[in-house]
Amino acid sequence: MLANNQEEAKITVLMPVYNRADYIPFAIQSVLAQSYAGWRLIILDDASTDHTYEAANPFLTDSKIQYMRFTTNRGTGAVLADALSFIQTPYFVILDSDDWLDMRALEVLLREMENQDESIGLVFGNSVSWRENEGRIQIRSVEKHRSFANKYDFMLYHPMIQPRFFRTAAVREVGGFELDDPHQGRYMEDRYILLKLIGKYQFHYVNANLYHLRLHASNISNKKNSTKFEETRLYVYPKILKQWGDEYEPIFEASSGSGWLHLSTLLPRTTDLPVLKADRTAKNDNLSNFSEDKVTVVLPTYNRASYISEAIQSVLDQTLQDWQLLIIDDASTDQTEEIVAAYMNDCRISYVKRPVNGGIGSVLNDALKLVSTPYFMQLDADDWIEKDTISTLLQAMEDAGDSTALAYGNSVHHKIKKDGIKTEILQHRTFRDKYEVLLYRWMITPRFYRTNSVRAVGGWDMDVPFHARYAEDRQMFYKLAEHFKFLHMDRELYHSRIHGTNQSLSNREKYAEIRIYLVQYFFHKWRGAEQTNHRMEWHMNEQGWPQFRLVPIEQRKQKYLYILVAAERNGLAEQEKRKMTSFFKQISGTHYTVFVFTLDRVNNKGRYLRGIALEDWNNEPIKEEFLPFPDRIYTHDVLLYNKAKAWGSTVGCSVVFYSY
Repeated sequence: MLANNQEEAKITVLMPVYNRADYIPFAIQSVLAQSYAGWRLIILDDASTDHTYEAANPFLTDSKIQYMRFTTNRGTGAVLADALSFIQTPYFVILDSDDWLDMRALEVLLREMENQDESIGLVFGNSVSWRENEGRIQIRSVEKHRSFANKYDFMLYHPMIQPRFFRTAAVREVGGFELDDPHQGRYMEDRYILLKLIGKYQFHYVNANLYHLRLHASNISNKKNSTKFEETRLYVYPKILKQWGDEYEPIFEASSGSGWLHLSTLLPRTTDLPVLKADRTAKNDNLSNFSEDKVTVVLPTYNRASYISEAIQSVLDQTLQDWQLLIIDDASTDQTEEIVAAYMNDCRISYVKRPVNGGIGSVLNDALKLVSTPYFMQLDADDWIEKDTISTLLQAMEDAGDSTALAYGNSVHHKIKKDGIKTEILQHRTFRDKYEVLLYRWMITPRFYRTNSVRAVGGWDMDVPFHARYAEDRQMFYKLAEHFKFLHMDRELYHSRIHGTNQSLSNREKYAEIRIYLVQYFFHKWRGAEQTNHRMEWHMNEQGWPQFRLVPIEQRKQKYLYILVAAERNGLAEQEKRKMTSFFKQISGTHYTVFVFTLDRVNNKGRYLRGIALEDWNNEPIKEEFLPFPDRIYTHDVLLYNKAKAWGSTVGCSVVFYSY
């Protein structure tokens, strides 16, 4: 319980902690040493497995300090979301357990906040970074922050502002800490809440060094978590921008020093990209009457100088010469622009160079705005097409009618290997319905679109994992399949070059995750509307790609049992594992594999989770697998049950409490 004199305090210090036994005493002492005494400290222990509690225990005799210990490790965002309901003061500040406050920090922050009106939701100052190395700590730098002109100015600001002194009512008014990102609030929870807050409130800056940041090997923002921060960033920024009116497109790029992905600029969505074209008086003007052209070849490219000439030449060699070629360069840093310049005497060719790299989904949306023909075909810059590809597909689409949105043929794969090039023909197929499209393993090429159909489904969605940088082709494949027919031409019309820098090979795990997301999303969307009696089952093949199948519910054989546990990976005792195994053998009666997972390993929106087979729980390296959502999940943890039950209702599975 909190002390009876809680109402005398104006500030709550929230201290989230996980395995910081070596650092937390110093953090607590910095609160005790404050020149302003009207504070309360709530320590939020996120299921530490070290001696954090023992390190903090000597300070708990102080009635102003409360220690809350959670049974499940869920991440900083989750514990802060819970803690918000416990705050009884008008203001609160977050102090990480490995950092410390300047002794006058609370006094200065409170004074500054009380001198502002209620339009100010946050006060912040400067921070001092200290580097810890081999038991020694020395000052590294002073991060002198600044005021922000508006919310967009803050969004583009890279350093994390500290200290963060919140108006409690303001944070509650914007909905508190969110857990809907790909990692449920474990990473970047600080920037997420600040972006939500600045959407409705202003921030006030005080030019004083008030916060001390300790840099050490186990900081959560270290390099090993860079991909998780990247995934969260690619989710949060587009979502916030959409809430702010969707006026800008976020452009991300990797830092030249650290390699971390960061928001580099915001492109106004209404800004027209400069289009470079040959003059209409060019010598080949008679080749094409633009008013009669029916096809635009869209050629997106990024650093494909080695291959793009062959792609362009395959368009120039078409038997049908009435076409337009739109080359959209996603801010290449190689010689792409110089190579394309050699073709710019042809008035049918247009070249657009985006100022910053935004990814393939963003590029195709730009192209969709510029296409003026009834059809367009995508040609990747490292591929090429047969001489009659355009004429064949155009005729097929003209004959098919408006109900057909996409025509495609077969493709030839040229795999570049050390001992030469291996060629194989990929013969695609006709699809009877959208579910067959969803289950199809390969990506069809060429993709010859009816322009109005792509516009009718809204183009390429950007609010998907990785901001449509990967598997944008499948996304459009599934969106069109929901409303339109496809037409297959059983001929080799497209040549794909398979090499070491293909996006799908160099980013296989991301492609696998986005495909799981898309298939599960569309299946559950369609299933909800049509009440199909099938379930989706899938597994990861030996190459690391997901394979899917639809199984009638009455024929479905239970292969897996899922257990939600409140334990760290190494915290599940052998005795507990034996109890689990024995219990589930009794209730199943058939062969099964038990998968164990925690709530932080769930993607609610994408409808999959990451779990570890019970027998592999203590193995190294980690053998964590993507798993589809089950019908039923079991949990033995009383405190976890209610949260799991509420969560299960949002994703369509029941949660069962069991006892041995």
